[in-house]
Amino acid sequence: MAQVSKATIQSSKIPGDLTDYVGYIDLANANAEFWSTVKSNTNTHSLDLEASSSQYASIADASQTGLDITGDISGEAWVKLEQLPSTLGASMQIFSKDDTSGSRSYTFYIDTNDKLVFLYFDSSSNLTRSISNSAVVVGGDVGNWVHVSFTADVSAQDIKMYKNGSTVADTNDFSAASSIRNGTDDFRIGARNVTGSIAEFFDGKIDDVRVWNDIRTADEIRGNMYKELEGTETNLQGYWKFNNNYLDSTSNGNDLTASGSPVFSTDYAFSTAGGDIRIYKSDGTTELAREVVSCDTSLETGEVHFKYTGTLSSTVDTEIQIHADGTSADYATTDTYGAEAVWTVAGDRLAMHFEDDVSDSSATNTPTNSGVTFTSAEMGKAGSWSTSTNSSHIDLTGQPVDTNWSITARVKPNGGGPLFSQGTSGAIYYKTLNLSSTNLITIWSDGRHNYSISNSGTYSSSIYHNVAVTYVGATDTFKLYYNGTEVASYSAVSSISTRTGEAVIGSFAYNNTTNQGFNGEIDELRVSTSALSSDWITTEYNNQNDPATFIILEAPGVSVESPTLAINTTFNAPTLILENPLEVNVPTLLINTTLNSPTLTYIDPIEINAPVLNITATLFSPTIKMPWSDVIKPSSGNWQDTNKPESDWRDIMKP
Repeated sequence: MAQVSKATIQSSKIPGDLTDYVGYIDLANANAEFWSTVKSNTNTHSLDLEASSSQYASIADASQTGLDITGDISGEAWVKLEQLPSTLGASMQIFSKDDTSGSRSYTFYIDTNDKLVFLYFDSSSNLTRSISNSAVVVGGDVGNWVHVSFTADVSAQDIKMYKNGSTVADTNDFSAASSIRNGTDDFRIGARNVTGSIAEFFDGKIDDVRVWNDIRTADEIRGNMYKELEGTETNLQGYWKFNNNYLDSTSNGNDLTASGSPVFSTDYAFSTAGGDIRIYKSDGTTELAREVVSCDTSLETGEVHFKYTGTLSSTVDTEIQIHADGTSADYATTDTYGAEAVWTVAGDRLAMHFEDDVSDSSATNTPTNSGVTFTSAEMGKAGSWSTSTNSSHIDLTGQPVDTNWSITARVKPNGGGPLFSQGTSGAIYYKTLNLSSTNLITIWSDGRHNYSISNSGTYSSSIYHNVAVTYVGATDTFKLYYNGTEVASYSAVSSISTRTGEAVIGSFAYNNTTNQGFNGEIDELRVSTSALSSDWITTEYNNQNDPATFIILEAPGVSVESPTLAINTTFNAPTLILENPLEVNVPTLLINTTLNSPTLTYIDPIEINAPVLNITATLFSPTIKMPWSDVIKPSSGNWQDTNKPESDWRDIMKP
């Protein structure tokens, strides 16, 4: 995999050295070589099924291979409902191999209570079934992509269910079958056979359906749900990407046939573009964890976050390398260099980008969306709250109140309100951060009283503002930040409460009063289990507010490695401009150069590492323009110049 871009992190934007800093790269600033190489999206379509038209896709039992699974089984699919099954008044099948009149094997579906169900029968028609304890899809999921999956240890009658990679509580209400019947019914996606008639049609879009004959782990499900597989993975028996066709990507050849004339949609569950992006330190071998949030090769835009392991210097610029090859698959999010590894640095409990969904990149929450939409923003997309009532919000799984914590976000208020809150009944708040058009405020509780600190000002609805609050438990100290600068602080007289409580984005926790919701846009919301330093918060603001000057992206240049490099050149040109950097690593470097150029300009540096360096140069350039750092730094050697004294040469070349 080749280097396609050099990225230089500017130390002038970092007020103090940082450890394991999480940086942001705006791919809109990437160079031409990057965009000519990086992988484009291959997940281009989904299957759009209309229940009213009795649409589905299937393969006859006699034609299939590997789908007569009698032991352990797992299934996955991305779904985007047009309505809830409870609204339709019928269950919606994801996939089935089931004839309710007799030849029953297995089926995976969402029932009329909007609960997730997987069941299987043995050859004696004994049943094992598991149903999620509560609705796995809610009103906020309609029109949004949701990943649903199950695993079944068939002999142990143990079924587990997942939504968006997180476990869903379920109950086995029947546990009689310990094997699956090798039935004769067709395999169907989007419907099943009910006493001889095809019914329970899916209403919405389906993408990336996978059937396995093993028990997938939670890490395997979560780690691979956002990437296309090759189809050659062990135990994968059927895999339908629905990229404008019904082909099975495994060697089993379980290609489907459509019924009812469904169509393919260009609305797909996830993009594979940029999955080949790898980030390294300047040595080209020390790899860094990264998350490719988005990458659009047509518009040449995108968002990447990376964790710079070790110390990020505040005095010396730091170089990193971006590599790509145009073909490699993305990492699983659970891999060493995958997305989740980016957000372990500060103990993140929440890291949300709002890139057309409410997923948590730290994988510690399963957010539930209630009415929040998405809009274009400075950093990809943002969550949009369009009313000051609490009708639009995002519910999170309960989070403990940690000894230390931080909340950071980019916000564009349109009236504003609560960005994030965690609390319990009685309006006892343990973590809150609010922004209105005139006030930035944080509220907390010691279990008896609520306290607050704030910063009054004008917070325009036309621009994004970086806001943050930190808490240090040892000193009970709160600090409030605006655009990277501390604006208020307070040391509490008693410790805050350490109870758990509901956490909500865009509304007050445990408060259903109208006119208490947020109105505006929220992006890059993070909740950490550490009190981020002021240097970190300032650096993050500099990085997010002006990424083009925080990280300079440019072509990687030319690397030369050989025992001896001899260069003999003559330049005859009105203007000589050397734009790309040249890196030379050789034991011996011999240069004989004649320059006949009225103007000689070095735009990028030349780095030479050679124990033996001999340069003979004749310069006929009235004007020489060079950068004042990292031009040429030989470890030894003599400078010879027929046109200028050695002192002048050294002043120009800065050896």
